[in-house]
Amino acid sequence: MAPHTDYGVGAVVSQKDEKRVERPIAFASKALNKHQRNYSVIEKEALAAIFGIKKFNEYFHLITDHKPLIQLFNMRKKLPEGTAKKLQRWALFLSDYNFQIHYRPTTKHGNADALSRLPMGPDLEFDESEESCHQVDEEDWEILQEFPVTAKTIALATDRDCELKQVRDFVKNGWPRRLLRSNASWYLKRDRLSVKAGVLLLSGEQGTRVVVPVALREQILKMLHEGHWGIVNTNQLARRYCYWREMDKDIQNLVKKCSACQLNQSAPRQDWVSWPKPRPSGRAGLRVRGSHVT
Repeated sequence: MAPHTDYGVGAVVSQKDEKRVERPIAFASKALNKHQRNYSVIEKEALAAIFGIKKFNEYFHLITDHKPLIQLFNMRKKLPEGTAKKLQRWALFLSDYNFQIHYRPTTKHGNADALSRLPMGPDLEFDESEESCHQVDEEDWEILQEFPVTAKTIALATDRDCELKQVRDFVKNGWPRRLLRSNASWYLKRDRLSVKAGVLLLSGEQGTRVVVPVALREQILKMLHEGHWGIVNTNQLARRYCYWREMDKDIQNLVKKCSACQLNQSAPRQDWVSWPKPRPSGRAGLRVRGSHVT
């Protein structure tokens, strides 16, 4: 199976003959609908695998030209934590099958690749089955709608943010072989990143969070800090809804500069200290309330 970034997905069922030469048995392809065209690269690649499997329903080896799928769809390995919900759903679907997944370079994968570039058209039956599962991913959209800043505002700010705009393009069109140092940390999170309504999202153990552009971070910090919760509680609140690098550090600096937080913070920890030992001296008297103690 192999997808094309903009057009469609294709799949080929083949079998090796007695001379170990691979012979095609059947072909399938479909055009991507308007929703599927907005999938990230890895989601399109995974969609191609699911399309081929549902189309033919019988196979022994799954061959892909997209290496990250080897980790995600390897039933012998644990699915990485924070994997996007679509990929989790498709991995669960594949768990019903006994199969092996292999990587093959695109240069040697031309049969399926050609089909994805010249798809026959939409496959309504397949698309309807996929659309029926979209409520699993509706949580992402609800987060965008409930966020104090609208999804449109975040998308426009992302367009003006050079770093996030580039990362968003990588998620949708594929990651380059050579990365700038500033993009290295994003590359490690690539399987957890997705795009919704032009907004970059990061999936994780705590759910799906909005990646906030630089221009909106000060405004978001003020909203998070309205209750003067302190560093720990503000961090916990922020990690439920939003993400940016050094977010924890920015929250810490904000709380430390807040006079209200400093006045209401807990008393510093006090350690017990022993009384100093008395120094030996001659006879001395101490008068207490008119009494003389010797």
